Amino acid sequence: YIIGIQAIVISAFLWLEKKNIKMNIPLINWVGIYSLMIFALHRILFVKLIAPISIMIGSLTGRTLGASIVEIYIYVFITLGICYFINQSPLSDIVLQRKK
Repeated sequence: YIIGIQAIVISAFLWLEKKNIKMNIPLINWVGIYSLMIFALHRILFVKLIAPISIMIGSLTGRTLGASIVEIYIYVFITLGICYFINQSPLSDIVLQRKK
């Protein structure tokens, strides 16, 4: 399901690029530039932290694991916010291996 959505989004942007349609949306451009950092942080946050905690809370409360739109948006904005913070902090020189 998620891989299909990713394929559709990537295909749409590649189609726009092929048709020479330039998009100037700052958030989308920023996400494109730092997509590898966002992907890595997503894997760390979701796979190692959020999913196990959600499963534990779900098993204790009897709630099944679900993904409502609100939960997804909150998770996406938390991930982007942490990536933006890392990028703006001096820590980004170490994480992104920038040379001064």
